Amino acid sequence: MIQVKKFGPWDEIQPGWTTIWPFIFYSDYPAEGLDLAHEKIHGKQQLCWLLVPYWILYVFGPLPIFFNPFRYRWEWEAYSKGSQLQDYEIKQILGSSYYGWLSPKLHMWATFGL
Repeated sequence: MIQVKKFGPWDEIQPGWTTIWPFIFYSDYPAEGLDLAHEKIHGKQQLCWLLVPYWILYVFGPLPIFFNPFRYRWEWEAYSKGSQLQDYEIKQILGSSYYGWLSPKLHMWATFGL
């Protein structure tokens, strides 16, 4: 069972929500509806990949200066299945400055099988 918890200074690091199984941390207001579904997808991904390898690949794989196919694929899945966004909306989000180096250069490879 995943738990939603407030994490005070989180908004200075990461506005919104972040999932570290079994918790969803939020800064200003708890995730609800599709936002909660999005974060629950990340929780399932962490269980499938195991927590430590997931976070190493999510944050560092391969390095923040290159395209990260792991994080791109995981975010794509969370936005499509959890947030229920359309492909063009997800491409726009993942190509934004918020995701920076997550540029969808290898989109077809990263989303294969989703």
